[in-house]
Amino acid sequence: MGPRAEGVDLVLIDSLNNQSRHPMTRDLDGIWSVDVAGIGEGQHYGFRVAGPWAPHEGLRFNPNRLLLDPYARAVVGGIDFHGPILDHTPGNVESMSTEDSVGAVPVGVVVADSAPPVPVARRRPMAETVIYEAHLRGFTKLHPDVPEHLRGSYLGFAEPAVIEHLVELGITAVEFLPCSIS
Repeated sequence: MGPRAEGVDLVLIDSLNNQSRHPMTRDLDGIWSVDVAGIGEGQHYGFRVAGPWAPHEGLRFNPNRLLLDPYARAVVGGIDFHGPILDHTPGNVESMSTEDSVGAVPVGVVVADSAPPVPVARRRPMAETVIYEAHLRGFTKLHPDVPEHLRGSYLGFAEPAVIEHLVELGITAVEFLPCSIS
C-alpha cells in the first residue's frame, strides 16, 4: 500500500455488490491490519487506499478504486474495460475519477486453509523426460473419449482417458502450442 498511504480500508462485498468498509490501522513496521469478526470462506473483498493525488509527482491515490489483494488465494471477476477502471477522468489524467470501480474489477475471495502440497519426492532428470508438444484444441476436438461439451478445451485435455493415453505413451510433460481464447 506504500509508505505514503494515509488510510486503508478493507472492503467486504456481498453478492449484490453492497460494500462495508473497515478502516485498517498501520503498525510501526508499516503493516496495515484490521480484525473483523464473522468473516468466512467465500467472502469477497478488496481494499481502498487514500493518500495524496498528485499525478505530476507520481502519486495517484484514489479511494474510489477497489484494489485487489496481491496475496489473495482466490480471485473472482474480471475487468470491465467499459467500466470505471481508470483512476482519472476520461481525457484528463490530472483529474481524479470519483466513480466507484466495484463491479468493474476483480476481487479477492477468502478460502479455507488447506494442507500444504506434498513435496515432489524426486525431480525427474531431463534425460528421463518425454515432452509432448500438442495443439490443445486439435488434440481434443475429435478425441472419441472426450465428452463433446469439453472438446477443444483445457478441461477436455484433463479427461482421464486423455491422461491415460499420454501415460501409456510414456509422456512425462505436455507443452501446448500457442493457445487463443475464443
